[in-house]
Amino acid sequence: MKRLYKLAQFTGIVLSLTQSPSVLAQTSGRTSPWQTYGRIEKAGVQFSYAAVTLNDGNRVYGPVVLHSSADVLILSSTNRTVPAVQVHSFEVRGQLDHVSGLRKCYDFTLMRQGYYPGNPSFSVTPEHRRFDEFNGNLKRVYGTYYWNRGNEYDNYLVPGFFEVLSNGPVVLLYRTSLGMVQNMSSSTWSGRATPNTMAESGAFYLGLADGRAVALRNPYSDILNMYQAQAAQLATFVKENRLSCYEGYELAYLINYANSLAQAAFHPQK
Repeated sequence: MKRLYKLAQFTGIVLSLTQSPSVLAQTSGRTSPWQTYGRIEKAGVQFSYAAVTLNDGNRVYGPVVLHSSADVLILSSTNRTVPAVQVHSFEVRGQLDHVSGLRKCYDFTLMRQGYYPGNPSFSVTPEHRRFDEFNGNLKRVYGTYYWNRGNEYDNYLVPGFFEVLSNGPVVLLYRTSLGMVQNMSSSTWSGRATPNTMAESGAFYLGLADGRAVALRNPYSDILNMYQAQAAQLATFVKENRLSCYEGYELAYLINYANSLAQAAFHPQK
């Protein structure tokens, strides 16, 4: 009975953390949706440095807690909570939490600068860094895009945070979702408490010039449909480079290449 109670209690905590801030406020009886700092921080990822650009043009610097599921930033120095609707973009460094699921961390700095000729395997030059171990010092860039929260039949769009992995005008985005997962080990069955692990799941999206984020449910097919005029060239590129189209660095390279083809067609050389 005690274990069942703990499981029910843990499930309730996870469900509450994945709700939007407004729902959190309603269920907790609080009048303000932004008075949930303590609860949000527990399921967020902490960064020692951030540069946040707000929609009003102001910039805020300092350590932050990113809560992806609720789409809020918590400014650690002031405990101020900033929703996505007020944020244009932000960059972070110094990730303090080792989130389960980030087994390989790629540096997308060059990908965010645009297409370059070479091999998408990140092995051409030393700048194409791949870390087999967790590296919290990578610079990560996020933007606010409007999406339907994964419901393809819903036309109501809300602002959310997406990590930017490529250059534009069409941008490869990555949307993360965090949750606390209980470690399943022998100690669990012995009745002793085991620590919970923060686990990440995510999905790729395309960021459009109008600010919308469109899900890549079948990345290869969806990208070819997005660039129909360049579809044959992209298919050849994927085949020649043996891309699986499921890894972030491959998709970022492909999107940058597709953008370069589209721009060349739109601005032909005389």
